[in-house]
Amino acid sequence: MKSEKIKKLGQSLESRVRIGKNGITKGIIEEINRNIENEGIVKIKILRNCPEQDVEVIASELSDKSDVRLIEVRGRTILLAEK
Repeated sequence: MKSEKIKKLGQSLESRVRIGKNGITKGIIEEINRNIENEGIVKIKILRNCPEQDVEVIASELSDKSDVRLIEVRGRTILLAEK
């Protein structure tokens, strides 16, 4: 699916995964992979109490660890899709 279509689809999605004070954990990665497997797309919200404050760094780390494609970073929200 093209990035533009995924972005449009992502606008109507609720955030399925929230990253908070524990940061990126094994459980977060498993939840992202589960959502990607079921939906093909996942929307992630980075809470203000997350230890890493740079959302771009978090997005890059998530896409590397989950083997998914980074579609968009908007504010504190990340949109990932299957490769």
